[in-house]
Amino acid sequence: MVSQCFSLFQQRVCPICKRTFADLPSHLRRQHHVVNATEFRLILRLASARLKDSLACPLCEKNFSRLDMHLASRHKLSGSDLEVVLSSAKRECILDKLAKLRHSQPTPPMASMLDLLRVKVQPEHRSETVLVSQSMPTNMEPYGSPEPHSEPEIPSTIMPALSAPKTPRLEPPTPHSSSAGSLRENSPRTPTEFPSPIIHRVLRDFYDFSLPSNPSNKDMENAQQRRSHALRFLQHMAAGFSDQQLKNLKFLEDFLRLRQWPADLAHKGYAPTSIKVMLLNASAFVNHFKAFHLEISGLSSNKLERILLQLRRLSRDNTRAVLSHRQRAKRKKSESLQTSTELQSFIRKAERNLPRVMDDIRTKPTSKLYRIAQGYVAGYLAVLTGHRPIVFCNITKADLLEAEKDPLGRTLVWVSTG
Repeated sequence: MVSQCFSLFQQRVCPICKRTFADLPSHLRRQHHVVNATEFRLILRLASARLKDSLACPLCEKNFSRLDMHLASRHKLSGSDLEVVLSSAKRECILDKLAKLRHSQPTPPMASMLDLLRVKVQPEHRSETVLVSQSMPTNMEPYGSPEPHSEPEIPSTIMPALSAPKTPRLEPPTPHSSSAGSLRENSPRTPTEFPSPIIHRVLRDFYDFSLPSNPSNKDMENAQQRRSHALRFLQHMAAGFSDQQLKNLKFLEDFLRLRQWPADLAHKGYAPTSIKVMLLNASAFVNHFKAFHLEISGLSSNKLERILLQLRRLSRDNTRAVLSHRQRAKRKKSESLQTSTELQSFIRKAERNLPRVMDDIRTKPTSKLYRIAQGYVAGYLAVLTGHRPIVFCNITKADLLEAEKDPLGRTLVWVSTG
């Protein structure tokens, strides 16, 4: 139980949306719907700092089991230069494996598009970039400057700071934005862009409409999910139509294809609860089109209402599958619950061992001791309060400073991000 608790404290950056999460595996399953086991492991390896595979040197195009030693001894790289090249080589190795997995047409299908969105850089260009950096004077900008040529490799997610595109394109939301205005200017990354520029703009407007006046990171994530679900719905309905036929919403009148959408999602491995959310978000998008962009939809208000009626019918038909899925999930969770005897044993163990661990930290602090102490504290509080350990990971200094006292003298901490 200790290992389960302190493993949640390991903050890792999601390779897909570039945000930091304490429980990255759950984030990949819930937010990005990664259901393929091989893809799931590769994305986690991409987020990890360790990789045991042989890596290709970008300078001499050979594979080495210890690329770091080769770069240090043969190419005289060190410090940040070495870290940049190692990170680039590791990413290329894993993206190649993702590309091979996609080529094999796996079941269930892949949810991410990391291998498709990456931008390949020619070896000679990468070699020239790294060699130039070795001979830089000390007063020049190091790696990480905003100039495009100072990077040994363009990241797979094309950031606006690296290049100014000639035509507007949607970019993923920046997690470090500090104001609501800057949050709204950044639209979410989507699997693919819709061919119609008109509907493309409406999708962006739907994303902005889904955000509150002062959006948090969670609000941005929810708005991104709503927009992504609307795009999946449009892509399903638009299959087989030409770009000329996708200038408005007339392609949504194919009710036979519309009724096939839940079955298509289930075939791709989506759970009934996920299908329910997608149907609700598709309905919200059609409602948004009807309320704000009716004149460019190409359909009358009555026809859009019939589409909404069909979506609501599909959502009702999915209710039985949702209930069955929730019962199975609840049964599975119940089977994995700790017994009261095990919880009492853990409480006694934490009360006995935690003081000794804290004494060891004072005399000889190590990262392992910190993780053990955090695991004991999180597990102890989780057993006493009934909260999940992730709640304690999300407590901030501001939450503690704003803690309140109840009439019985107990301290109440309101966790702002749960």
